[in-house]
Amino acid sequence: GRERDLSAPQRRGLSTGAMAKYGASFATAASAEVTLRFPPAVSARQRAILHAVAEANGVPHASAGDGEGRSISLGSGARVVEVLPEAVPDDEALCALLAEHLRVSPEASRRAFAAPAPRGDGRDPASRRVSSFATSPASASAASVDVAAFVRRTLELLELEREAEEEQGEAILRGMRPETAQKKGRALLGLKCVDVRGGFYGKTIVTLELASRSSVNVSLSGMSTNGGGKNSGAPPLPPHKLTPHDIVAIRANKGEPGGDPLCSGVVYRVRDAALEIAIDEAPEALDGTLRLERLANETSHKRLVD
Repeated sequence: GRERDLSAPQRRGLSTGAMAKYGASFATAASAEVTLRFPPAVSARQRAILHAVAEANGVPHASAGDGEGRSISLGSGARVVEVLPEAVPDDEALCALLAEHLRVSPEASRRAFAAPAPRGDGRDPASRRVSSFATSPASASAASVDVAAFVRRTLELLELEREAEEEQGEAILRGMRPETAQKKGRALLGLKCVDVRGGFYGKTIVTLELASRSSVNVSLSGMSTNGGGKNSGAPPLPPHKLTPHDIVAIRANKGEPGGDPLCSGVVYRVRDAALEIAIDEAPEALDGTLRLERLANETSHKRLVD
């Protein structure tokens, strides 16, 4: 059933002696029997504190509605107490309601209301949105600063995560022979640089094919080309798991797995008989037989950064 709550003047005399037992365990038990519904007259600051007090005492709590019509309920019991707007003129009246219906210690409630209010209005995760009370120029400015700091820190952490993923990929490759890495699709052996050209944003596009076809060494400084790897005489690449946006390292075919690569970059295009790699800083030449190793994939990283 539903009850109407007493007005504030009738409750002013409530003291710690009016109810013998207060505390979290009593509040949790009381909340299973009663639901205390506050009117929208309760401010956003008061709602935030009520959420915090309820959480500290094991009392179920939830907010509903938007803007000026938003309200809060405490407890989950069948007995519903509708608090009248005139019953909550100030913080002390709210403390008295918590003590009377939910056995929350008045002293604990007063301390909570005396402390700085929690950020937001304590909305449950399913309905969490921008706080309705953070609309003044001062609070909006503070929120902007907080958002900027959050974005900056998030970008730093994303870059650290990318570096860690690359290091993990290198560690995996160091633990296996190049032939094993190729069988697992993480590497391609016996490649040759057959074409170098300029790409977007100052990138250099290097085309790699199997070295079993006749080709010439390519000087990156001279940008020598022989058709961009489109020669139909090139044999198809063996099965692999390399895809666009994979971060890769180019090494000498017989080089140590843990050694420094000749260069590194990102897979730009995958063809049946060739791979195109976009690199930032290319060595003066990529002579001899080469090995390509997959380190990570930057697709998820780019999406998160964007």
